[in-house]
Amino acid sequence: MSAGRVLVVGGTSMDLVLPASDFPQRGGFSIAEKFVERQGGSAANVAMGVASASVETFFANFIIYSVHSGI
Repeated sequence: MSAGRVLVVGGTSMDLVLPASDFPQRGGFSIAEKFVERQGGSAANVAMGVASASVETFFANFIIYSVHSGI
């Protein structure tokens, strides 16, 4: 039985990941060990998941860009 083909349409974004060795207590803080930028976004994550299941996957996307002032 063939798995078929899948077209995923949706947005992509950049995930900014700051891994830390512990989770801070209330009112506390934690120091990030490094800074990692990864491609992400819900549609991109779905496409990667489908492709990792050995299904022929096509991805049509748009880039999500937003600027938050005051942060």
